[in-house]
Formats: sequence, C-alpha cells, structure tokens
Amino acid sequence: GGFVRHLHPGAALAALPMVVVAPLCDRGTEWAAPGMCERVHRLVDVALETFNVASKPFVTGNSMGGLGSYMLVVRDPDPLRWAGAIPVCGGGHPVFAKLAAGVSFWFFHAASDKVVAVEDTDKLVEALRQAGAAEVRYTRYAEAPDPHVEDYCEGHNAWDEAWARTPALWKWVESLVQKKRAPRTSE
Repeated sequence: GGFVRHLHPGAALAALPMVVVAPLCDRGTEWAAPGMCERVHRLVDVALETFNVASKPFVTGNSMGGLGSYMLVVRDPDPLRWAGAIPVCGGGHPVFAKLAAGVSFWFFHAASDKVVAVEDTDKLVEALRQAGAAEVRYTRYAEAPDPHVEDYCEGHNAWDEAWARTPALWKWVESLVQKKRAPRTSE
C-alpha cells in the first residue's frame, strides 16, 4: 500500500531514479519501541553506501509508517541527513519537534480519519513550524476515500490522494533532492 504500490512497472513513479527501502515494524510493536528507529537508520546507511546514492534520503510512510517517518527524523543523531519527510495520516508527538529543526516536511491527513485523529497532525505541524523546521507543508483533506480494507479504517486513506493525485509532491521532492544533494565520496 501507500507509496510502494505506485512503483510497479508502468506506474508514473516507476521511472524515477531511486532506491526504495521499505521496512515494516515487527508484529506487535511500533516505531516508538526502543531500537526500531536505530535499526532503520542502519538499514538506510547500508542502502546509501551499497548503491552509492548521491542525494540525501527521504522518508515516508502511511498510518503507523507516517508516525514512523516522523520518528525516524527526530530520533536520528543527525536529523539533517534527511532531505525531507512525507508523513501520511500518522500524527506524532509535538514534544520532539525541536529535534527536527532544519528538516523539510509535507504532511497529508484527512479530517474524516477515524483511525488517527487529524488533530494530532494539526498540533505536530504547528509545533514544527514554531520549532524552526526548514519547511512544513500540510495538505489536510476534508475527506479521504476508505482504503476498502475494513470498516475500522474509515476515512484513513489519505495516501492514495497524496501519491497518485498530488503532482506537486514530486516536484517538491525533486527540488529538495537537488538542493540537498549529499557530497559523493570517492574511493
């Protein structure tokens, strides 16, 4: 689901030059659990080195992964290593916002979300703006289509709108990648 679903052959995003690392939380845990973010930081480091990636990475996720994308930035010893973060319907803890100063974010969430309260994202966006995040964009939909999974997910699918129907998102990502290209190391 979410972002990865739009990478299949023939999809609009399939032609973009990128390395995608798509970890999932262990069953029965979440991104706030001790060690989860550190494991993903190491995984990203290995991917960047293995594929000799010249740009800073982006992090994104939806629902629990939306929270995880925010947590990966604020729990990173060097949050400025991230070109940006795109949390989708994940909320987050505003108390950590000062740790993300200097990072660019684009949040997506729907007011109709019955799984994660949109007010959680509202508060986080405001906290990041006050803490000095480099840029904070927020697309707050009135309604999002159901993800057609179960009734308990009513209004939670902001990711299809974000990934499939927001072309400005890809221009934003490209502009940040160009601005924040990491220096290439030669061996």
